[in-house]
Amino acid sequence: MIKVTEDGFTAMMKKKFDKNDWANMHDCVVDATYAIGPLSLNQEQLEELFLTIPGEMKVDAFKWGMNDTPWRDNFIAWYVEHHVETKIEVVDVEEQQEEGISEININIWDDFFEDGYVPEGEIQETYAYIEDDVPHDYSKQFLTAMFDYMNDYLNIKDDGVTVEMFFYESSKKFPSLVGTEYEFSLFDRWEIRFKNLTHKRLDKLVEELNEAKFEYEGVPFKIYSES
Repeated sequence: MIKVTEDGFTAMMKKKFDKNDWANMHDCVVDATYAIGPLSLNQEQLEELFLTIPGEMKVDAFKWGMNDTPWRDNFIAWYVEHHVETKIEVVDVEEQQEEGISEININIWDDFFEDGYVPEGEIQETYAYIEDDVPHDYSKQFLTAMFDYMNDYLNIKDDGVTVEMFFYESSKKFPSLVGTEYEFSLFDRWEIRFKNLTHKRLDKLVEELNEAKFEYEGVPFKIYSES
């Protein structure tokens, strides 16, 4: 049987796909792994991953592009099936404390456009979320405390940064996964969304928030920024 070699596919994809295609594939991996902690792949890792997807999916990517909604949905479903094994169980905050939880972890995602390298028509935007699996009413309470502190004491809006509380529902973004065997990868959570936040301001923000020493019933918050 005649087939395209791996080297052939590599040459084809380097010629066919642009930064927008790879950015869409990157975002698909992030979305697929949200429930276990978002995974961010670099360009080399994305290219290696592309070579492992089914042949029909490769053909569709070449034909329609990786920003095509059906392709994105199919890729996410495939990625969840083959690469996401951990299913998340929600644990009550009080139960976590009884088990000896030492801190509440809040991550401000740092994988967004670098300072000075924002494409025309784009902005720097990211989000903060609680990495511990706690009920929505607790996560909203924790993030709201941080949200209010940023607005009332850090004057973050004076730096041109827009912040808002946001309830993210992945089922609305990927409705094709509802009712399938991959539905377990869908999730809902509270986030703080940031727009026009530079990496320089983000570094300062993390420092300022940790200096506030937030805690809940004796359990301290740990605020950081990574991807």
